[in-house]
Amino acid sequence: MDPRKLMERLKGAAALTEQDVGEFSHFKGKMMKISVHNYAVEDWGSLSLLESRGMAGLMRRDMLVINSCVKDIPVLVIQYMALFGRMVADDPSLNYDAAAQVAHSISTHAVQNEYDYFTAVDDCQAEDNAGAGHLGTVEYNSSTLYRYATVNMVELVHLLGAEKAAQAVRVFGEAFIRSMPTGKQNSFANRTLPDAVYVTLREDQPVNLCGAFEKPVRKSPEGYAEPSKTALKQYAQQVYACYADAPAQSFAVGIGLDELAPAMPLNQMLTALERAVKEKLPGNEV
Repeated sequence: MDPRKLMERLKGAAALTEQDVGEFSHFKGKMMKISVHNYAVEDWGSLSLLESRGMAGLMRRDMLVINSCVKDIPVLVIQYMALFGRMVADDPSLNYDAAAQVAHSISTHAVQNEYDYFTAVDDCQAEDNAGAGHLGTVEYNSSTLYRYATVNMVELVHLLGAEKAAQAVRVFGEAFIRSMPTGKQNSFANRTLPDAVYVTLREDQPVNLCGAFEKPVRKSPEGYAEPSKTALKQYAQQVYACYADAPAQSFAVGIGLDELAPAMPLNQMLTALERAVKEKLPGNEV
């Protein structure tokens, strides 16, 4: 996340007071100028935002430094640290177990990589050099992916409290559904959204349904998405019948998973998910 955007979120979630850092507010190097903003956070420490600029704005880097003065603080402001944990090698007492687990995306079918051939040319090359400065290839493929993540609400409530934990689940769910890898984004523009989303609340243990694609989906006139959803439905029903009970509650977005959960628009599903989590938390944790 952009440190500046994170700062804006923090300002709305905690009592931040900007501090005067005097002569240390600006540094100037050979290529970069650095400005420093320091904020005191009530009861637990401070935050420092370092903004670096150089090369007439072509170079930029922002960094958020977190200084906690209380070792047992439950990271109540920074939800992403509560979700993904923290490890401090010098002081294990500052460690926090991650509440979220995210699996690698896998294709639901066999995939063959293709190659993108590219060249790079110097803007100011010598007159006697008309060739490219660099030649290369990048491997890529286009596939239907199965993505899975789970959040341990008991751990998240321990770190954030029930109300903020429910809010964090909603934010995490939307980010997971909408996010795509940013690497090579300008070359491939992979701005795609899921074909279908299946969300469950369980009171026993998480269940990853990746086994649905142990046998790769075969090419068909319907493409890969439809038979992939069929395989997912069949495998889920098999797992629920043989190994695990059906989820306490389930939700779906998109078409094709009606046998598992009623479909609804994304924002409506996220609202329903947050409400369901809040209702479950006072009793049996999910």
